[in-house]
Amino acid sequence: VDEVCLTLAGSPKDVNISGVPFTYQNQNGALMFARDITERKRAEEALRQSEERYRLLFDNNPLPMWAYDLETLRFLAVNDAAVQHYGYTREEFLAMTIKQIRPPEDIPALLKILKEKSAESKRSSECRHRRKDGSIIHVEIISRPLVFEGRQARLVLAADITEKKLLEEKFFHMQRLEAIGTLAGGVAHDLNNALAPIMM
Repeated sequence: VDEVCLTLAGSPKDVNISGVPFTYQNQNGALMFARDITERKRAEEALRQSEERYRLLFDNNPLPMWAYDLETLRFLAVNDAAVQHYGYTREEFLAMTIKQIRPPEDIPALLKILKEKSAESKRSSECRHRRKDGSIIHVEIISRPLVFEGRQARLVLAADITEKKLLEEKFFHMQRLEAIGTLAGGVAHDLNNALAPIMM
């Protein structure tokens, strides 16, 4: 039994009390043992608070986050933002692997990266994900290893950069058109200069 006891100085101590039956001079009793577990209790409380802070940061993060098992690639936990952004329920997520949110043609490259970089402590990359409705989004992911409920896992944060990609594509398209226009203008100017004597 765990109890809080006071020392002679009046400070509280967490102790674990156990006892065994004991007979002395034909009198039945119990031999009691008290073990100081104050440090263990403090460590447990610090761990609980740390897990609570992590849970708050994980659950309330506005960006999709999840943890997945390194061996099976199965989702171990997902936050509310992932559920809302990808369209799967939490139960559906936890029955899936990370391969199932990738377009089929991207899976071989995913497996190759995971095999080559599984030991990296932290990494970031861009990739494509597929939502439940079938739409493809571009995401930037940051991941780091962690131990989740005794399993070797990775924690992933995913930022949707689809709009940024579309804007970049439009910008590059405009640059290409501008370059073509400049080239066409130069050719027309040169052609005009070459034809001028003939026209004269």
